[in-house]
Amino acid sequence: MLLGNQNTALALEPSIINGIAIPLVTNEKNINEGQIISYDGKTMERSRSEYDKKIYGVTVMDPDLAITDLDKKEQAYVLSNGRASVKVNSNNGSIEVNDYITSSDEPGVGMKATEDGVVLGTALEAFDKDGTGMISVQVSPHTQVNIGDDQTSRWNPMILVIIFFILDKLILR
Repeated sequence: MLLGNQNTALALEPSIINGIAIPLVTNEKNINEGQIISYDGKTMERSRSEYDKKIYGVTVMDPDLAITDLDKKEQAYVLSNGRASVKVNSNNGSIEVNDYITSSDEPGVGMKATEDGVVLGTALEAFDKDGTGMISVQVSPHTQVNIGDDQTSRWNPMILVIIFFILDKLILR
């Protein structure tokens, strides 16, 4: 189903909608499916540094839902929220399901996030091979903190509030 006017369209496929993709506007050549894209407010390009603060999304060639220019036949898109295949490597070790994925210093390629910083999203598949490959990722770029911390060994701040409340009501009065 296509909705729109003569120059733009909203393309709906009869499947699970994995977010809305927008056209990729870049001067870069050889953009492929699953590459991490950064946006500086003016241009889009493949991410080229670890924990890139400008991560915007991932390239998709055949999105479920897209805002598109009907005049362009061969067009890449960027998905910034939803499920997508992402090109990754094992530079920071094997990727497990639910690991955070961030950008690497290999253009457009993601890796396991092992420290606080900007992440592309969460791995939905494992990856433990040498070189690069594709995995499914729940894309939702954001800054993540406490990566690698063992959450079970951290104090919950509410516990301190409860302790002080009990001390105040029972002992200090």
